[in-house]
This record gives sequence, structure tokens and C-alpha cells, in this order.
Amino acid sequence: MAATTNKGNLPAYDQLEASEAVSEVFLDRIQSTIDSEHTILDEEPFETQRMRSFLLYCLAVDYRFPCPLTVSAQRREHFLGIRRVLRELKTIRETVHLKADDRRKLAPYLWKYLHAPCAGLGIPVESAVIIIDRYAKFVNMFGQYKGCVHGVLHTFGPDRLAT
Repeated sequence: MAATTNKGNLPAYDQLEASEAVSEVFLDRIQSTIDSEHTILDEEPFETQRMRSFLLYCLAVDYRFPCPLTVSAQRREHFLGIRRVLRELKTIRETVHLKADDRRKLAPYLWKYLHAPCAGLGIPVESAVIIIDRYAKFVNMFGQYKGCVHGVLHTFGPDRLAT
């Protein structure tokens, strides 16, 4: 009887153990579901790792979290190049209709450097594009990224920063 009641109407220890067991089963089931649904093969392991490191670096700098990761000049140019292609594509799309041949030439580039790494990481491509775009906007003339939080807050306001 002491096991079912105690001070302050807190659950008894044996009930707590049972709820922790239920939680473990629930978390195991979630992990199993994630594992079974995430069947996308990592087509570009190098690109996926490069994207992962870049995104982690940007997030660490944005949130002022100490991080041993860095972005080399070559890697910086790679992601700035992706941003240039996306900006040019946006400009072209607003003025000219891309021909099928142009789309066939562009698709492998976007697939290899954006879609496949994001699929391998299990994140939306749009999220990576936003981080790449913000990185390009807030990298200084020395190639150093100081973060985008204050710039986004100042330029676009708290709603955009929250988004």
C-alpha cells in the first residue's frame, strides 16, 4: 500500500519504473520507425559529409557554440558557387523559360551538391539553401562567417528570425 501513495501525491517508485519502461518502448518504436522509413541510400557520401560539416559549422557560429569545425577556402568557394548558381537560376527563371536541354545540364549539379546530400541527412533542401544563402550574405571580406542571427533580426525582424 505504501508503494501506491506517498507525500505530495507523487507517483510511487514502482509506477515511475513502469512509466520509464513504457517510455523506453515508445522511444524504441519511434527509432524503429525512423530506421525503416529512412531508406534513402547515401548516393554521395563525400558530399553528404561536406554538407553536414558546413551546416554544423554555420549553426555553431550562429548560436555561438564552440565548435572545432572550420570552412576551408575551397569549401567556402564550393558553397558560394552553389549560391551563385541558385541566384542565377532564380534570375533566369523570372525572365526566361529554361529549355529542356538547359534543365538537363543543371539537374545533375543540383542533384549531386544539394538534393542527394540533403536526402542523405534527412533534411529539406530548402533548409540547406537558406543556410547557404545566409552564409553568403554574412561572410566578411576575409572569408570569415560571424553568424547571421543579428543580421537577420536587424534586416528582417524577429518573425523571420524565429522562422
